[in-house]
Amino acid sequence: MMWMRILLGVFLFHLSLSHSPKVQYVLLVPSVLQEGSLDKACAQLFNLTESVVLTVSLNYGEVQTKVFKEYDTGKNFFKCINFQVPQAQLDPLAFITFSTKGATVNLEERRSVAIRARENVVFVQTDKPIYKPGQKVMIRIVSLDDEFKPVDEMYPLITLKDPQGNHIQQWVNETSAGGILSLSFQLFSESIGWYRIIVKTASEKEKYHSFSVEEYVLPKFQMTVDAPRYILVTDSEFKVTVCASYTYGKPVEGKVHLSACRKSTIYGSCRNLNSLCKNFTTQLGKDGCVSQLITMDTLELNWEGYQNSLEVHALVTEEGTGNTP
Repeated sequence: MMWMRILLGVFLFHLSLSHSPKVQYVLLVPSVLQEGSLDKACAQLFNLTESVVLTVSLNYGEVQTKVFKEYDTGKNFFKCINFQVPQAQLDPLAFITFSTKGATVNLEERRSVAIRARENVVFVQTDKPIYKPGQKVMIRIVSLDDEFKPVDEMYPLITLKDPQGNHIQQWVNETSAGGILSLSFQLFSESIGWYRIIVKTASEKEKYHSFSVEEYVLPKFQMTVDAPRYILVTDSEFKVTVCASYTYGKPVEGKVHLSACRKSTIYGSCRNLNSLCKNFTTQLGKDGCVSQLITMDTLELNWEGYQNSLEVHALVTEEGTGNTP
């Protein structure tokens, strides 16, 4: 997890060693410093009556960074200055040392701060979550600093593993440009399944991303039929609407074979009445739907020997493949 940026922490050091109890000072520095960054420290002296030498330094292991060395002629003093934070070590503990010396003034103080290692946020992406054998996988690795700005980073090792865990590709010492590193990998007859990208960062941490390789399967589609639940014998016509769309929402291009039938209620060899039907074949519209008006003239709703209901059947045939739902 990224460290949250910590605002300037205030160290208020009161007079401890001076012969003049009126002299006071304030030193403001961040309580957590980020390695390699340009940070700011501010110092203020109150009630000075003599010339003093103000010194502020950052001590980190064997590294000493001079932050301030100012000569003040006896007036109240305030100044802010930028300083370079040294590179982080295993132990984050460092010390800010404050010193003000004059003829009668002798102020000294030592307080701890932390220096944290720079840790960028790394995202690993592919242009698609699912590929087919023979396609090219486009890989993008994005690095952002703790302010979410693009930052260049060198990746010691990037590895691609197949579904069996075999190393099938690796990149060594790749460096991003503008915070983005683009790579690619050509799939051939590799195994079907899940592949894993492992990115090792300069801080020895690893980031992962997975994608799947699957055989091509023709897209499936579904069909809906909308017809009235009730029809009166006095009705001259009714409307049936058929729609077909793929599972991902795109309309289907194709034809609809539609029939409305009134089946016979008399069975047997002595008298067998054929069903009364009306059949249509029509093209689906651009929205994947079509509406058909069916007239009642040949369905003979007043005739006996037939069911008092109509059966509506629809079959969509996909253009180019002949597939049906």
